Amino acid sequence: MTAGSTVLVFGFCNTIAHEIASHLAELADVLYIESSALAIKELVEQVSSENYYQIIGIGQYSGRDQENIRIETHCTSQFRNNKANLRTLPIPYQYAPVPPFKLANGIGTSWCNLVSYEILRASPGARYTFLHVPKEYGAEAAVTAISEQLKTLR
Repeated sequence: MTAGSTVLVFGFCNTIAHEIASHLAELADVLYIESSALAIKELVEQVSSENYYQIIGIGQYSGRDQENIRIETHCTSQFRNNKANLRTLPIPYQYAPVPPFKLANGIGTSWCNLVSYEILRASPGARYTFLHVPKEYGAEAAVTAISEQLKTLR
């Protein structure tokens, strides 16, 4: 791929997201990140310095709705219980909200939210999507669905 046409997929280590991302290596550059401030800082620096055509973040979702892959639509500056200077940013998702995907506004206040907020704050024009894959969804089904949408984004 040429500069500006590379897709980056990242997933959190030791989760279903890691397993899914590993199966997308033929379609994109793949990174695995730890749930840590340092790992997120390094990812944000890489995103800021590269000219990625598309960035797809994948996290594990463990809430009630386990039937769909969630396309998160917003993130906030809140991490854990820290609400100081609270700011909300829209996530400019690229995936179509067709089954098995659905739009969601419940990214939470943990690492998935933090990485999304930091990427969008540092690179406001980024073509970024964050997908929350239910813990019980199944990696193989998620890889198939995500791959199909990823191919349409080129």
